[in-house]
Amino acid sequence: MRSHYLLAALIVAGLAMVISLPSPAGEAPSKEQIDKLIEQMGSGTFSEREKATRELTAIGVPALEALRKAAKSDDPEIRRRAGDLLVKIERQAESARILTAKSVHLVYQETPLSEAIAEFQKQSGYTIRLHDPDEKLKDRRITLDTGETAFWHALELFCAKAELTETSMEELMQVPPPQPIGAPGGIAPAAPAAPVPPPAVKPLPPAKEPAKLAPQAPAGKPAPAQVRPAAPPVAPKPAVVRPRRPFVPVMPGLSGEIVLKAGKAKKLPIDDRGAVRVRALRKSDLFGKAAEGEVIVALELSPEPRLQWQSFQSIRIEKAVDDQDQSLKQVVPQVEGGIGVGGVALPLAPGGGLGWRFMAPPGMMGGSLHQRVPVQLKKGAKAAAKSLKELKGVITADLLTETRSLIIADKLDKAAGKVFKGEAGGFIKILEVKSAKEQTTIRLELEQPPADKVVPALPNAMPGLGGVPIGLPRPGVKILPAPAVPAPAPPPPPAPAAPAAPPAGLAAQAPPAPQPPVPQVQIQIGAGGGGGIAFVGGMQFAGPFNGLSVQDAKDKALPIQVQQVQGRVVQQGNGILLRSITYTLVCQHDKDKGQPAKVVFLGRKRATVDIPFTLKDVPLP
Repeated sequence: MRSHYLLAALIVAGLAMVISLPSPAGEAPSKEQIDKLIEQMGSGTFSEREKATRELTAIGVPALEALRKAAKSDDPEIRRRAGDLLVKIERQAESARILTAKSVHLVYQETPLSEAIAEFQKQSGYTIRLHDPDEKLKDRRITLDTGETAFWHALELFCAKAELTETSMEELMQVPPPQPIGAPGGIAPAAPAAPVPPPAVKPLPPAKEPAKLAPQAPAGKPAPAQVRPAAPPVAPKPAVVRPRRPFVPVMPGLSGEIVLKAGKAKKLPIDDRGAVRVRALRKSDLFGKAAEGEVIVALELSPEPRLQWQSFQSIRIEKAVDDQDQSLKQVVPQVEGGIGVGGVALPLAPGGGLGWRFMAPPGMMGGSLHQRVPVQLKKGAKAAAKSLKELKGVITADLLTETRSLIIADKLDKAAGKVFKGEAGGFIKILEVKSAKEQTTIRLELEQPPADKVVPALPNAMPGLGGVPIGLPRPGVKILPAPAVPAPAPPPPPAPAAPAAPPAGLAAQAPPAPQPPVPQVQIQIGAGGGGGIAFVGGMQFAGPFNGLSVQDAKDKALPIQVQQVQGRVVQQGNGILLRSITYTLVCQHDKDKGQPAKVVFLGRKRATVDIPFTLKDVPLP
């Protein structure tokens, strides 16, 4: 009998253990499990509340729906914890979506290098250029099968197989620094100039020894000037002419290009599984000298060109183990304000022990492909360590996502008077559509999505710049050159009075020539939403204007002519933003095909992402 009770007790205990164990990997938790954990977040025991919070964090995205409901709970503790978890898990889900790498599969069999790069561009959708001005690589061929893999990993395999290395247009356009004078290949010293003989100077008579002060000259007569011999001339130093490094502007369209050149790429510790590649650089001297007992590891971050880097927030090291099996600790929490991203590092204290602050490299406009971040670690007791067996952490940064259609106003032939709302806020209201055989005029009102969430898409090319992509640094209407509006003719001037006689000794001056009228541009500015900015023009745009694009039924963008823009000005803390803007757009098209079908607002969303990375065999500087 006692054995039966013992068996029953063991069965009950076993069931309890099964219920308490977490779900196996890959098995989604049930709704009942999630609801029970949410209920435990309001427990009277602190340890149970903490345990439930940890388990819900581990569950992640499947718990989002229940957490959204719990964030409105009557229990203040459940409401607070659910709200905190909601923000964290939603960012994790958004990060996972944004940081999913573009997948490519490169297959080449004795393929010419130029054709292989063209195929790589086609699959990825990114601009990849080969820098080969002397055509030394025109006969190079490549054989490679990458399998289905992430873009950055495919690029790594491609460069290794083709014996290419990454560079940048900015680097290629720089003049090499001059060699020391007299060095091989350097600047030859200029020949010394021939000495110039001093001019003949007539010597002064010997001066008499003054026994008394010389009598002063009478008033009104200057004292005689003393003539002194001129100093012997100094031979001029030879001039040294050094080449100047030219200024290279960086434009957002260029900084997203990937440029390859001949050379064997250096093997670096790399994590190229996601959309942001993380590499450990061999040198960290651009961040200054590490403090005593510390070491600095430089990381290079490279988002895929479809993303655009905005700012660095923080880096958190979860694991750092050197080749002596010592665990290294992060010196300070490296966060925005104490650390940044750029090309020049300024230590905040001698030795850099208090963190870093950065200045952006010249010409940088927030679209640079590569960013650099230092990691400060405390050295282990054993000084013989030469590398880190593993470096693992999370980088938090602000990015702009790829350009998407955020507002779509379709069926233009029936859209007059309708309002189309956007997924990130804002709207397009079609006011009027006038269609002709080869021209359609669209008048619409746009309320841009909030500037802290969305950045309008930039035009593909602007007139007068040879097709080089440029754009506006912040949302808002760009006032373009408008045709000159002649000023109204001034009334005829009154008959001039007879000129007065000039004073004696002065010649009579001719009256000033009449000035031509100044061209006028129609501009209105108002504050507090009561006025606006307007211009009248006829500029042609091949791409989006301030995010707006007119497309046909096949999603092909049509050239648009901006005839008029008028909108209110709203003053906000981060600058002037335009809201409720009225546009008049004119599209030229074929009478039978390519007619406007919709107006879309294209933009990039702002997103804060967590970039996980794991690096192996990182050399210590």
